[in-house]
Amino acid sequence: VYLAAHFPHQVVAGVITGMIVAEAFDRTQWIYNASMKKYFYTTLFLTSFAVGFYLLLKAMGVDLLWTLEKAQKW
Repeated sequence: VYLAAHFPHQVVAGVITGMIVAEAFDRTQWIYNASMKKYFYTTLFLTSFAVGFYLLLKAMGVDLLWTLEKAQKW
């Protein structure tokens, strides 16, 4: 039985993105002695950026849930 939660292109994109992020943070020294406040603000910024980007694409008419329609056919 084949059961997968992600499409192959999502896995490849996630691996590549993860490698880029890991490489970027490996060169960043402040992360090793950052305070909890800095972690909180970084997390808040990243979450706000993701939600804002989602809303921007949605306002532009991009169907972000197009895969759900295809998945529900099965």
